[in-house]
Amino acid sequence: MQLELVKFVSSNKPLIAGVKVSERVIAIIKSLLSSPTPAQDLAVMESMQSALENVVSAVFDGPNEVGEATSEVHVALCRIFEGLLQQLLSLKWTEPPLVEALGNYLIALGPFLKHFPDAVGSVINKLFELLTSLPFVVKDPATSRARHARLQICASFIRMAKAADKSVLPHMKGIADTMAYLQREGCLHRSEHNLLGEAFLVMASAAGIQQQQEVLAWLLEPLSQQWTQLEWQNKYLSDPLGLVCLCSDTSFMWSLFHTVTFFEKALKRSGTRKGSMNLQNNSAESSNFLHPMASHLSWMLPPLLKLLRAIHSIWSPSIHQMLPAEVKAAMTMSDVEWSSLLGGGNPKPSKGALTSTDGSQFETSREGYGEPNESDIRNWLKGVRDSG
Repeated sequence: MQLELVKFVSSNKPLIAGVKVSERVIAIIKSLLSSPTPAQDLAVMESMQSALENVVSAVFDGPNEVGEATSEVHVALCRIFEGLLQQLLSLKWTEPPLVEALGNYLIALGPFLKHFPDAVGSVINKLFELLTSLPFVVKDPATSRARHARLQICASFIRMAKAADKSVLPHMKGIADTMAYLQREGCLHRSEHNLLGEAFLVMASAAGIQQQQEVLAWLLEPLSQQWTQLEWQNKYLSDPLGLVCLCSDTSFMWSLFHTVTFFEKALKRSGTRKGSMNLQNNSAESSNFLHPMASHLSWMLPPLLKLLRAIHSIWSPSIHQMLPAEVKAAMTMSDVEWSSLLGGGNPKPSKGALTSTDGSQFETSREGYGEPNESDIRNWLKGVRDSG
């Protein structure tokens, strides 16, 4: 009820809504900076995020959005949210819960960034600053709040690309350069790279098919070099029990997982946006249209089919009886999974998964840390099945 009221006021009295929500957020930040009990104030701040998001969306991206920069109200609102943005950008938080909250607030201003493109670069730099402020290696990645916060910051790039739309396009090279630098320095997990890559695909979709093809080539070429090697295919996929050996090679196992899940994201995020094909494209030229992923299928599909066949084969009775106990236990499926595989019902996220605001799932296993356990193998099997 409260959020509906916020939307109503924002649509009818945008200036009042903008002033009130900005003042409230700034007051919470000041209180949090000086509070002896920051956890309690953080809860208040997190609760205000939805209000800010609804106000900004209604004002800058809703059916009754305020007009162009010639409008006095529009200019006043831009000044208000520019001031709030500067307050957020100035914060030097490094604790995971605070970093996560700050990232969410920056992305809540996404529709405003579409109207204020000069600030997009500063927001991108801040998100990378927040990401690198969090530890890369943690003792228990399965439960670490820092690990969760890093993933959420990376997911924020997807949300920003959606909300800010074409305002992000001039910054694509800078983002790519930063991603490449973090990779060279060994400061970016594969799951994080996948999320940033997915954000890149969202950005490219606003620029057209040619840009998508270039981005896909940049993202997929490094993956293809490993993916197409016959050595690992012969070692792990030539017979059903090879998959057991794969499950004991933790690092490579998760590397394959992230490769397969990124293929799925690339397929979903690339292509022509709904409603973006004009009448000319819908005529004779549309028959010559090739999906941006089409040129990659020839090297992508053969190993993927081998991998899926190897996974499916371990359910056969003759193979199942020879499997180690932990692999047998990992093969247990819930009723929801069975229903999904058989074509009924909707799959739900597993307990071992985090769900981002855009619906993406991230496995929360140790991703290369130590020996895989039953839960790790179950998550891996489920993730590859669902994505493949």
